[in-house]
Amino acid sequence: MSEFIEVRDLRKSFRMGGEALHILKGVNLRVRRGEFLAIVGPSGVGKSTLLHILGGLDRPTAGQVYYQGIEISRLPEGELAAFRNRTVGFVFQFHHLLPEFSALENTMMPGLIGRQGRENAEEKARGMLKRVGLADRLRHRPGELSGGEQQRVAIARALVLSPTVLLADEPTGNLDSKTGEAIFDLLRELNREQGLTVILVTHNEWFARQTDRMLRMADGQLGEVGPGRDPGVRDAGTR
Repeated sequence: MSEFIEVRDLRKSFRMGGEALHILKGVNLRVRRGEFLAIVGPSGVGKSTLLHILGGLDRPTAGQVYYQGIEISRLPEGELAAFRNRTVGFVFQFHHLLPEFSALENTMMPGLIGRQGRENAEEKARGMLKRVGLADRLRHRPGELSGGEQQRVAIARALVLSPTVLLADEPTGNLDSKTGEAIFDLLRELNREQGLTVILVTHNEWFARQTDRMLRMADGQLGEVGPGRDPGVRDAGTR
């Protein structure tokens, strides 16, 4: 595995009532291709903000985000959107499925938006839904699926365009413990089978310790690396 993502002195502030609210305060991070990384920490410390900037959904106030040496944090909007579409998949705590569409149609959506032919988009969506264990639920709408099944559809949708990075923001936070463990196991399998780089934000430290590396966010900075599956790591900025 080689170094894939690099974050340098990342800062993010928002204006609140005329005052600056500093969320990220100089985050540094290096992630290797194919690594499964977990970020833990209490609510409000900047975990989701960091994930959104890593995925190009938001821009930093200062600092840089590099993918394979290319600084994405300063790309023009059109180029940034193209980067997101080809490189990054997102999974959130709330699956954001469209209730009027089936599991298959929801999973096809990124391909259709990307102007793939309908036949091609459907073929890829069927393949991904089969991979996440939903081959027999293609025609079911979200309201007819369990919470775990809905999250599996969200994962299939995130991966249908074959991104190299999956950013997962509390993907098990809305699920019972057994279902959450099944979703975590699926993410770990996809990481191992496909060489998918996974960055997981979670409150569940047991899950976090099953990954390659666990980082803790506090007061807008990353630190205190937990053992994960690789107890030899000592510094959040190096790997």
